[in-house]
Amino acid sequence: MHAQKKILIVGDSWAETIWRANAFDVVLQEYGFQAGLTEGGAGSKKEGTLTAIGGSRADQWAQNHLDWQGRIKSLITENPSVSIIHLIIGGNDFLNIVSKSNVMELSPAMRDRQWEVIKNNIRQLVDYCLGLKPDLKVLISDYDYLNIDNARKIYGYDFGGMSQAQFNQAFRELGLKKKEIAKETERCSYIDNWGVLNNYYNKEKPDGKDEPDLPMPAQADIGDGIHPNVEAHQVMLRRAVDLFYRKNL
Repeated sequence: MHAQKKILIVGDSWAETIWRANAFDVVLQEYGFQAGLTEGGAGSKKEGTLTAIGGSRADQWAQNHLDWQGRIKSLITENPSVSIIHLIIGGNDFLNIVSKSNVMELSPAMRDRQWEVIKNNIRQLVDYCLGLKPDLKVLISDYDYLNIDNARKIYGYDFGGMSQAQFNQAFRELGLKKKEIAKETERCSYIDNWGVLNNYYNKEKPDGKDEPDLPMPAQADIGDGIHPNVEAHQVMLRRAVDLFYRKNL
């Protein structure tokens, strides 16, 4: 077994699902890492809602809404073995922009300005976290594709008539902004999950290539088009372990 370090999960409902299901513990045990890592709190479900907050946006974290930054600081102070923050954020900021209009009808420059706003808010949160400990690392873990037809049915989103392919393209454009944060920031890394779930569940695609026009597969979707189920999160967490945590835990 490897020496135990702790991970603090920070972010929105995707982060919250990982915490509530203890999904990280399950995956890390598969790889021989010790369980009991900090998942969105100080190791207990009672405290998990402190930093894994469904519906939260990057702008709220950047502006220290309800002292959310203070929660991160307190948990790291109380748990000095926390060495990595697993950050999933920006999805709700993105949905606020795309849910009622087709951003792909805008010029690339106009879209870029909107993604830059989200990028700057995420950067502020990353910078705050990195300033808490000189050896702390942040992994920005990105999303996989959503299913906009299901999201329309459940939440009434219009998406301005956007197609699934257009939605996916816009989501990837924002992802590139997060990747830029990692490139520009020491101790910050980025991984995306574009197409991971389709390649996992659609076994007839053994080449592992991203299919950029596809929605979240039905096997991964809890039914609302926005949120993957626990198994799907574990698929993405295994990718995170392979690409990042093997080297950093």
